Amino acid sequence: MDLAHKYVRAHTRYERAFKCRQGFRSNAGEKPARKILSSKPADYLAEIAAHAPERLEAQLVPMDRSLWELDRFHDFLSARRRLLADAMNQVLEA
Repeated sequence: MDLAHKYVRAHTRYERAFKCRQGFRSNAGEKPARKILSSKPADYLAEIAAHAPERLEAQLVPMDRSLWELDRFHDFLSARRRLLADAMNQVLEA
């Protein structure tokens, strides 16, 4: 398993400790990956996108980089919900 795949599997798109410091509610019991503990989501998602964009696409991460900024977190969630819904609709229609 390559490093980019480990990053994506090890945590959700937005690292919890960083979110918490910015005033977002923390998800109890979840442990963020240590390598990204103090990284901004836009930084580590860009690193993954540079090396393995298919990893983000496979997990239905919106590829609009402006949504990776922390102040766009709710927009990111809305876009991801749409991607998830579209994917589920494709499965149900098959």
